[in-house]
Amino acid sequence: MTETHTSTVINNRTEFLYYLRSKFRLYHKSNLFFRDMHFGVAGFFRERGIRLGYEQSELVARNVIRALVAAQIFREIDPRTWTLNYEEFQNVSAKIQAPAKSAVPSQQSQKTTVDEGLVAKTTPPVPEANS
Repeated sequence: MTETHTSTVINNRTEFLYYLRSKFRLYHKSNLFFRDMHFGVAGFFRERGIRLGYEQSELVARNVIRALVAAQIFREIDPRTWTLNYEEFQNVSAKIQAPAKSAVPSQQSQKTTVDEGLVAKTTPPVPEANS
């Protein structure tokens, strides 16, 4: 029975890795611990309506880890820790570049305020005064 569950995870490897990523902070080159995998396997099957016992989910997790190490998706650091080698999970920088500044300051920008009723109000741009 454990082999069936192991092959289910391995045959749905991408889906399983995305499931783990939804539950844990999992990025390319991040560390993954045995308990993450253990509880990840149990949760993966629970969402499919299959309840695995504690020991059974541990065995499936060990088998899946061995298969992912063999596929070079996991790299062993020690017997309970691995590094994820899955470039699809590259951590893209969340920094956004500031917009380019104009040479002439714009007074045409609109101001948005929030009143006490938490309704956003937009003030129209103020026309420039001619001197």
